[in-house]
Order: sequence, then C-alpha cells, then structure tokens
Amino acid sequence: MKAGIAVMIGVIFCLALSPSAMEIHNYCGAEDEIIRTESGVFREDYLFLGHALNFSGKAEDLVFLGEKLTFGGETMLGLFAVCEDLVFTGKSGNGIMVGGMDIAVDGLIEGNSYVGCKSLHLSERTVVNANLFVGCAKLAIDGIINGNLYAGAGEIIINGVINGNVTAYGGRIIIGKEGRINGDLTYRAKEELSEEEAARVGGTIEVKERHAFRKDKAFPEGIRKALRFFIPLALFISFVVVGSLLLFIPAFKKVETQRPEKVFWTTALRGLIPVLMYPGIIVLSFVLVVTIPFAFVLIAAFIPLFYLANIIGTTLLGKYLTQKLGWKTEKRHYHFLIGVVAAGILSLIPFINFLGFLFISSLGWGVYLAFLFNKKAPITEQGAETNGGGNDW
Repeated sequence: MKAGIAVMIGVIFCLALSPSAMEIHNYCGAEDEIIRTESGVFREDYLFLGHALNFSGKAEDLVFLGEKLTFGGETMLGLFAVCEDLVFTGKSGNGIMVGGMDIAVDGLIEGNSYVGCKSLHLSERTVVNANLFVGCAKLAIDGIINGNLYAGAGEIIINGVINGNVTAYGGRIIIGKEGRINGDLTYRAKEELSEEEAARVGGTIEVKERHAFRKDKAFPEGIRKALRFFIPLALFISFVVVGSLLLFIPAFKKVETQRPEKVFWTTALRGLIPVLMYPGIIVLSFVLVVTIPFAFVLIAAFIPLFYLANIIGTTLLGKYLTQKLGWKTEKRHYHFLIGVVAAGILSLIPFINFLGFLFISSLGWGVYLAFLFNKKAPITEQGAETNGGGNDW
C-alpha cells in the first residue's frame, strides 16, 4: 500500500513542478463544505484545492486535493487525487493514482494505476487497459482488467475478468461464479482457494507460504525484538526532547495565537503543495544536470526542514485538539505534548499513519509558506480576523 501511495505522490511532485502549465483553483479559504462544478475544456493541467469537486470537463492532468471528487470527465493524461471519496465515471488516458478512503470506479482507465485506500470497487462497466496496483482493506472487482493485478488487501473479491497475471496477498480471496483470471495466480491468504475457484484460473496457481524467521540470523530473536522496540522509542523520545527545546525559541510564540478553525485546515491544504513538490524538485534538479549542486543542497536541507515542520505541525495539531475539547491551556509546550500523543496514536494505525505524517508535515509547511510570502492578517484575541486579506499565520 505504502509503495503505491509513494509512487502516486512522486508523480504529483513532478506535475506540480510546472505551474505555468497548470491551472490552479484554490477554494481552501472559501465557505466550508462548498462544492464546485467544472465542465470546461482545459489544455493544461487542472489543480483543485478545496472541499469537493464535480468534474465533467476535459484536462491534460487533473490533480485533486480535498474531501470528495466526482469525476465524470476526461483526462488526456492522468488523474491524481488525495481525498476521502472518489466516484470515477469518466475516462483517464494515462491511469489514476489515488490515496483515499472509499473509491468507486465505473469508467475507462488507460495506463497503469496505483491506488491506496480503505475500499475500492470496480463496477461491471469498468475497463482497465493496463496494470493495476492496489493496497486496501477491501477490493471488489466486477469489471475487466486487461493487464496484471498486484493487490494487497484484507478481502479480495473477483467477479470480473482479469486478462493477465494476478499477484495477491490478502486475508481472504474469493473468485466468484462470474470471476475469471486468464493468467497465472500467485497468492497468499488465510485459506486456500476451493477447487471450484481454482478452476476459474486459466494459468498456473502458486500459493505463497508464510515463512517463520530463520533461526540462524545474525542476531537472536530476543535481540531483534528489543531493537525493533527500542530504536523507534529512542527516535520518539529524541523528537519530544528536541521539539520541546526548540519551542523555547521566542519565534515559536506565534503558534500560541488563537485563530479560527478554518485557518487550521487552510494551512494544512496550502502546506500540502510544497510537501508534494519538494522531492520532485530534487529529481528535476538531477535530470537537468546543471542544477545538480542545487539538488544536493535540497537533500541536505530535507531532514532539518521536515523535522522542524513536524514539530510545528504537531504543536498546531495539539492546539487544535485543545480548542475542540475545550481545554484551557495557552502554552505551546502543552500543545506540542498533546499533539505528540495524538500523532503517536495515529502512527499505530496502518495506512492512517502515513496520512497522519503527511497531514502534520503539511501543517508545518503551511506555516513556512505564510512566512515566505510575508502576508499579515491581524487577529484579535478572540480569534476573529480584523481584515479580509493576507496571511492567517
């Protein structure tokens, strides 16, 4: 799952590197729960930042960062989305790359696709003319895949036709009466396929066994378990200690300022742009050759910038939670510790841990952007803006 999301984000990085060829629609500061409808024809990439979008037009690439996307249009190239819900009924000329919760596909997809989500359903009218890489809790295939399928899921239900090889790892794999795999099947599951299900596979079937750890490894099992526990614990403690010390710097006092709730979400959405762009800029700098020294500078700055962004983001997350829970504390160190506890809980949940890291980093980078563009919007002690424009931070 994480590999698929990483590939998806990598492509978004590259797309975000050409702002002159991208039309940006930012509705982060608009009214909450607003839904936009777009039916135009765009000869460039289309980037949407906001709550929800109904897209029935045409674009080169469509990049969506929001809560819900209803896509009934067409992209000459790809569709890239980080969202909660996606309803795909259109056509993508070069695959889809999506990270989200619930995804329903009822259209035509040309090109390799990468999906990481909670649930993915390919309807009977879905046609995927390439390879599909999926990591999710539940995968249901009722359509046609003219390519290979690589899937890791808690439950995989195949009632469609896969004209290619399948590599699947799941808690449960079901090949229904209408299902058909016209290729080889390599899988691992809690239960093996029945004879009836195996008969619906046209090629060979290989069952991967779960192998126990070898006893002759360099470290005994007890030491390996200790290392797996103490190394993450040491990193966690160092983050808390270093973060607490850095927060004593007077410049961090700004994070204690009270602000409207929508500023919290706007900051995260704005910060998502540089988070997605940074690795792409590094790759582009190497590709252009003449900017290789700049690429090494970016690599050297990567760790401190992201480390500091996570400290800021964790503090803002803690402050947001104290406001929502009605706790009366104004100190940034308390906010930081509360955010650390919340982030620690999220890190224990598969897939959510990655999204949580991305969200916290985006909060920090959103603050970077605010200082970078140096826009000011005085805010009263009650958290209401005293003018209509400028920077929320």
